[in-house]
Amino acid sequence: MIWNNFLIFDGKNTVDFDCDIYGFATLNAPGRDTAGESVVGKNGEIIIDNARLENITITYTGVIRDEDMTTSLRALRGYMLSRVGYCRLEDSFNPNEFRMARFEGGFEINHDRFMNKCAFDMAFNCRPERWLVDGENEIALSSTATTMLNPTYFDAKPFFTVTGNGRIIVSNDEATYTMVLAGTSGQYFIDCENMDCYGVSNGEYVNLNSKITLSDTLGDYPHFPVLAGNKESIILAIGFTSVSMKPRWWTA
Repeated sequence: MIWNNFLIFDGKNTVDFDCDIYGFATLNAPGRDTAGESVVGKNGEIIIDNARLENITITYTGVIRDEDMTTSLRALRGYMLSRVGYCRLEDSFNPNEFRMARFEGGFEINHDRFMNKCAFDMAFNCRPERWLVDGENEIALSSTATTMLNPTYFDAKPFFTVTGNGRIIVSNDEATYTMVLAGTSGQYFIDCENMDCYGVSNGEYVNLNSKITLSDTLGDYPHFPVLAGNKESIILAIGFTSVSMKPRWWTA
């Protein structure tokens, strides 16, 4: 059988279940989290922007054309319902992107016995980001400046893998961010999205946030570095044994 399109959820391809995929909703976009407040004596509304995008439900239609479709359906249903929390979701419609999603469940089967096929919808509750596959590539950093352009309109919060102690400086048109790390040994990680510095010892998480000092030019409180949307950033890593960075580009 030839499958026209597929999705991969938590590493498992729908092709493995003899399932073809239609995904007309994959171009839908999330809404921005805002609220309107009316004020007596003023026309219109005051807009309150909560500075975030909301989750979005993406629905795919699956089709199985197979003499043993009952076995395929049971296997697919069991796999999808066994996944817990957010998992990586990829599809052949957008091969350069992926989402983080959870399966919302529900298999309502429409069986066409004349065409020997069945169709059903699969709904996923997705985080708003469309993560770019290119943003997963690790980039080696050093004391020689690395310049890179954020290809999207959205600020990216990178992920660093670090060995040793030193300083990381990220500078762009919006701000200059500095992270100083001291008193650490071995390899550890800096997750700017989750504002976390940690290591792993014998498979266990080790909190290292006390070893990192943050400063920037924004003037309110220290921030983890941001790669500003649609702007170039200059990055320096000084004093470390090694540093690499995943920029984690994303769009909506």
